Amino acid sequence: MENLSVTFRHCYSSLFLHQFKKRYLLNHSSACYSLDIKHASFEFIPISVSLKPSSSNWDFHPLKKLNGCKNLVSVKATHARMVKLLTRFELEFIIAKCLISGYLEFEEFGYASSVFFLGFPRNQVSWRDFSEEIEHFGVEKYKVLEEFVLLQNKGVNFDGEVLAMVLRICTVLMNRFLGFTIHGSLIKRGLDSSDTRVVSALMGFYGRCVSLDIANKIFDEMPKRDDLAWNEIIMVNLRSGNWEKAVKLFREMQFSAAKAYDRTMVKLLQVCSNEEGLAEGRQIHGYVLRFGFESNVSMCNSLIVMYSRNGKLESSRKVFNLMKDRNLSSWNSIVSSYTKLGYVDDAMNLLEEMETCGLKPDIVTWNSLLSGYAFKSLSRDAIAILKRMEIAGLKPNTSSISSLLQAVTEPVLLKDGKTIHGYVIRNQLWYDLYVETTMIDMYVKTGCLTYARIVFDIMDDKKNIVAWNSLISGLSYAGLLKDAEALLSKMEKEGIKPDAVTWNNLVSGYATWGKTKKALAVIGKMKENGVAPNVVSWTAIMSGCSKNGDFRNALKVFIKMQEEGVPPNSATISTLLRIIGCLSLLQSGKEVHSFCLRNNLIRDAYVATALVDMYAKSGDLQSTNEVFWGH
Repeated sequence: MENLSVTFRHCYSSLFLHQFKKRYLLNHSSACYSLDIKHASFEFIPISVSLKPSSSNWDFHPLKKLNGCKNLVSVKATHARMVKLLTRFELEFIIAKCLISGYLEFEEFGYASSVFFLGFPRNQVSWRDFSEEIEHFGVEKYKVLEEFVLLQNKGVNFDGEVLAMVLRICTVLMNRFLGFTIHGSLIKRGLDSSDTRVVSALMGFYGRCVSLDIANKIFDEMPKRDDLAWNEIIMVNLRSGNWEKAVKLFREMQFSAAKAYDRTMVKLLQVCSNEEGLAEGRQIHGYVLRFGFESNVSMCNSLIVMYSRNGKLESSRKVFNLMKDRNLSSWNSIVSSYTKLGYVDDAMNLLEEMETCGLKPDIVTWNSLLSGYAFKSLSRDAIAILKRMEIAGLKPNTSSISSLLQAVTEPVLLKDGKTIHGYVIRNQLWYDLYVETTMIDMYVKTGCLTYARIVFDIMDDKKNIVAWNSLISGLSYAGLLKDAEALLSKMEKEGIKPDAVTWNNLVSGYATWGKTKKALAVIGKMKENGVAPNVVSWTAIMSGCSKNGDFRNALKVFIKMQEEGVPPNSATISTLLRIIGCLSLLQSGKEVHSFCLRNNLIRDAYVATALVDMYAKSGDLQSTNEVFWGH
């Protein structure tokens, strides 16, 4: 019995139980011990366990053994020897990962989970690593939590590190019940609020699965906040879309001793790019410079994108020029910055400079250029880029083709559109929904409705609402309004519900062709079908009336729009000012001008131009000059 006690104490510091007090080994190897936790009895399976390793043990390496295992027995035998020689292998992450893979390969998910949960803190096998393994072997992720509950029910007491990791799994899988259970058990055990691993995991769990307010409250009640806690609460707010709170927390963090992680600042910069947060982005840039993060490539790439999306191309270029190390993503970021702002020639020069530096442009680089040429409707240049791309050995993808098709926007470019269409057929890129939909839109814009209808019919059951809307739009603008209505009826019969865009296409078509009553009738049908007419609907009728010289009806439509409680946008105001100018209603024009000033619409170029035109037509040259010169 004494020998058994000594041997058990030796195994107690094994791969599963190293530094775990009051924890038991759970059936991890048929070549070791089988423990009955409930009755606290031990069944010894004979194995040569010596506290002094033999010379043969020094030649043993588990990686070689695990790679050569052809059955489950071999995996367990290798595991048993690893337990025996733990002092040599306990810190090797790759060994634990291979052991998990070995068990999963022979469908022993329980053993693999035991290695993960009980060996995780010792071997640093992360949830991401384990998740990749179980996905590779086709195991559902929720079963991981089932194994955790099973181990817990058998009496295993997990420490804070494991519980924090399980809480993060609950967060990923949105398992609220188990998350609440773990939180409850932590409270019963006396939750140590200074254990930031657990508290940070709780913030992440509540922020995603329950309430952002609770997550922020947990953070506010923390007596001590380290780097992990600050970064976690910032990321929780960012993931929940509360970017203003996240930026505020980032500012507060700078007054503490905590430091932001790289990934936190990258995420903050991404949000500043999307939310037009130039001022906040500049503050983060200052933080980057103060703490010496300017050598971080990902950080610099995010700064390039942030500045370009806020229209500060010069600042983007400065960041790029100061980078000592540039990867492919860096070049793609700056090329994309130039193309999105319309500087396609400069972007092309950058691509050539990139090649000079020995870096080969990838599909993202070429697609950025294609989208730039598409934005400027330079279809010939876009086709030339496509050919150059093929010479470079890259095959265009569906995104490339869609960009090319978007460059064809006028009837005079129809030949280019057909050239691209032929390329799509030859290269078998036809059966992509996005390509087909863009193809319909291209033929509609170039006025070739026959080809648009052919492409539409070929789609069969793949038609989405975008395809239907594109063709209805083309028919409406061409004056084929009966065909457009027939297509809408067919759309409804096939189970696709028309949306606001569908109805607005019809409204605009009728209004453009001088059929205001029909357009208003469509507005009524929209309401009957549960679709609220929006600012686009009313502005389309006003614009149609204006084009056909029916200015008084246009004003009546505007009054009706106000009665419906639909607020006007800059397009509505521009149209209204043109109508007022044609009727020489100077006083009404001045009232609209005051509205523009109150609602900051005067900055819109179309509104400002319409104001100048209205005052000029009304004979008020002084006001014309004041608006023109910005007084």
